[in-house]
Amino acid sequence: MKRIAIIVAIVVVLSALGGTVYAAQDSLPGDTLYSVKLGVEDATMMLSGDDVARAERALNFAAKRVREMLTLTERERLGDLGVSADKYCCAMNMSLVRMEAALRNGGSDADDITQLMAEAMVRHVSVLDGVYNVTPDEAKPAMTRAMEQALTCYQTAIQVRERLRLQVSGLPTIPSTIQERVEQRIQEHAGAGQSGSGQGGPGQ
Repeated sequence: MKRIAIIVAIVVVLSALGGTVYAAQDSLPGDTLYSVKLGVEDATMMLSGDDVARAERALNFAAKRVREMLTLTERERLGDLGVSADKYCCAMNMSLVRMEAALRNGGSDADDITQLMAEAMVRHVSVLDGVYNVTPDEAKPAMTRAMEQALTCYQTAIQVRERLRLQVSGLPTIPSTIQERVEQRIQEHAGAGQSGSGQGGPGQ
């Protein structure tokens, strides 16, 4: 009953906001209505549905973050890229949670979820790789985390399918040149982080 009450409250609030919610859909990090956009998405994730439906919602939100990064790049608002990149990682974490839940529930939904995730990650990695080329240095760590998250999710989806003995050969694949470039950037970022954390004065 408590969950039903929460869902009803969400529907009432969204209905009351009406035009504000609609206007917020095209907002970007740094815009006044961006917090409204994210709030609506958080509320939507609380709505009922099976693991496939919830994973698909999270993947849709991740796709929105990718489109935001493209738009920010086109509008030369590169300083806001880090926000969308970090929110992208959050959305992908939600997708992984739903995939893990499907596994715990016997794996009946894992086929659909892993297929959706693999297809989405192939698209996302390619776009993120392109955006990285014009990313300012201060936003590159966040962009690298987003690429690493996308690559990890793709590999996890493949591993789950193999574990459940589901067909893997028919899934789309990340082009080897892009995957190698992304992996190199991840390694470089990790190396830079380790060297940075190791710097310190005497006695530290």
